[in-house]
Amino acid sequence: MFFALSGFLVAGSLERSKSIGVFLGLRVFRIFPALATDTLVCALLLGPILTTLSLGDYFSSPVLHQYFQNILGIIHFNLPGVFETNPSHKVNGQLWTIPVELECYITLTVLGVLGVHRNRKWMLAAFIALFAYSEWQILSRGDGAYNDRILLLSFCVGVAFYQFRDIIRLNLLVALLALIISLLCLNSPQAGYLMTIPVTYLTVFLGLRNPPKSHLLETGDYSYGLFLYGYPIQQSMVYLFPFAHTWWGNLVLSVPLALLFAVGSWHLVEKKVLTHKTILFTADRWFQSKLQQLRGNA
Repeated sequence: MFFALSGFLVAGSLERSKSIGVFLGLRVFRIFPALATDTLVCALLLGPILTTLSLGDYFSSPVLHQYFQNILGIIHFNLPGVFETNPSHKVNGQLWTIPVELECYITLTVLGVLGVHRNRKWMLAAFIALFAYSEWQILSRGDGAYNDRILLLSFCVGVAFYQFRDIIRLNLLVALLALIISLLCLNSPQAGYLMTIPVTYLTVFLGLRNPPKSHLLETGDYSYGLFLYGYPIQQSMVYLFPFAHTWWGNLVLSVPLALLFAVGSWHLVEKKVLTHKTILFTADRWFQSKLQQLRGNA
């Protein structure tokens, strides 16, 4: 559902962007500054506090040095000596979706460069081709390719729903049917690809509702911060408190802290970076003017 919604919204962003460069710049602004901050907080604050190693061994470890590659979207999950007694040793296990998300943006960028996103028939043909490619990946790589392929397909179905949004009718009964089909598909990996369409329908149906918003949600977009900091905070609670070994105990301890970090991430990093997005439009105008001069000289 997250990737389907992402596809629907990012397709709109591509349509509104004046150029592919602006579109890519907005994606970079949205993802990497907060990801870099999360990486530094975990590596330079959380790690040294909770590691079982000496600080000298911790900071000299190649595992730590590799962890900094997370800033570039090259994901490494572990820090030296951190969470070794937890059921999972990962510090940021949720980041496995980041490379898939980047692949989604690259896919949409290629479609944008080719102009496919402006033609419904070509978009549908591209989706069918992608579906066939994903099937081939499953056959050649086995079930290990399943999770990331279904996320990519969900993203692309979200893009397709945006393209056909004027003719897709959203209906409560159909949404309930989509929910039932999605739940049934969860029981069979072989039916996973069939789930992408009903899941996207359900997601768009819910996303276009307009329920009353809480004051907290009106003050910022805290979803990305929750995504980034929720997992390491949950891991920290498991490491520090036996009470957090139960799912309900973990939620009680982790959710308030995760919300606090998410609010900080939005107001101290994400929002501040996005206020400078006019730089992208200025750079794009400069590039377009230089391009026109080169064409004129040619």
